[in-house]
Amino acid sequence: MILAINILYHCIAFLLAAYYKKRFIYIMPLVMFGYDALNIILGENLPFTAIKIPLYLFALTISFSSLLFKFKSNIWIYVFIIYLVITFPLSEYYQYSFQGLIQLYLSFIMFLVGYYWINNTDKLRYLNYSFAAILGLFIINFIVSNTFNLGEDLYGLFILNGSLHREHTYIASLCIVLVPLNIYLSKSKSYKYYLIITAIICAVILILLMRRGAIVLFLIGLSVIAYRIYFNKIKYIFSTLPILIIMGFLAYTYSGDILERFYERGVAMDDPLEEFERTGRTMDIVEAFKEALSFDDIKKSLIGTQDFYFTTTVGHFTTFRKHSTIHATIALIVHGMGLIGLILFLMIFVNIIYKYITNTRHLRNNDFGIILLKATFLALFAMSIFDFYTKSFFYNTYAPTLFLYMGGILKILHTENKKIVKMKYKSVN
Repeated sequence: MILAINILYHCIAFLLAAYYKKRFIYIMPLVMFGYDALNIILGENLPFTAIKIPLYLFALTISFSSLLFKFKSNIWIYVFIIYLVITFPLSEYYQYSFQGLIQLYLSFIMFLVGYYWINNTDKLRYLNYSFAAILGLFIINFIVSNTFNLGEDLYGLFILNGSLHREHTYIASLCIVLVPLNIYLSKSKSYKYYLIITAIICAVILILLMRRGAIVLFLIGLSVIAYRIYFNKIKYIFSTLPILIIMGFLAYTYSGDILERFYERGVAMDDPLEEFERTGRTMDIVEAFKEALSFDDIKKSLIGTQDFYFTTTVGHFTTFRKHSTIHATIALIVHGMGLIGLILFLMIFVNIIYKYITNTRHLRNNDFGIILLKATFLALFAMSIFDFYTKSFFYNTYAPTLFLYMGGILKILHTENKKIVKMKYKSVN
């Protein structure tokens, strides 16, 4: 029965992709989120779970084949992908490494798809409907999970969230961060109220679940957006002052309870807060870099082990970690792809921020729409940098969706910048 449901879901996803073609991209985040939410029913260990990424990848390649070879968008993405393909045969664990390779590939390919397809605010508005639906479904999933006791109580806090745990919750953080732009592009007042209410509820759920990474992500994103808006228009502070006062009051009132829940979470994991530095992801990164920079094994230091999936260990973790696998993307990149892979990986982000700077050089700061687009892009970029410290690059919903949206915003900013440059050129001549 479970296998039949699994097959049916994949067939429906494939048929939707075949029918809608390029328009499938508007609902792709929702379809992938649906799969994550249904994993509690479909089962994570079934063969079809390994097919879902290649399936979506195939749909993307068919739909956007003419767009994926425009190298001007980010040449380093292509160089990185070629490096992955060339070094992959060196892996000892093909199944796990292949999944890691495909997930990295999908994330960066989605940036290209966003750049060449989500190239105006109308298309961005259509894509936003998926994020609005995800906010509502995340709440429904939480209610159903706690009503029918679905999922694991990871930290002994008696709060469940089905199969949407760990980095699977990050998609909710992304949707929350996108709410300000979603509201700005919306024309319906009731839809705007829906976004505000569901975003607040989702934020509360993430806090109740004690997902530190997810909480930090939406705080980073909203902080960057708020700073950019206030930096350009100080008067906007007063329009949100009541909300800030209410949030500050709630934080002050319940800060003790929240900190106590974080401590209970740490105790449940045999990882109290005072031992975080000893057992956290920081040590993953330190050990991985120490191993690579030692050059004890030149080949391993330069090109890594190619076992870039979270089933591997580094250093002497097994002697003092409860979970002796790498849990930070940047550590896994260094360990699995070596220093060469790390440089290529980082160059993708250097190129992205360079394109942002050059494509916003002539944009005026008196247009609130442009200000919000710029602020949202910077928020997403900051979130992607924080993700170096998590393993979210290897989860199939959050990272691809983030890069899809980032690519779309960058293209819109590029188009607007180009219009202004043309106008200046005409006025000169």
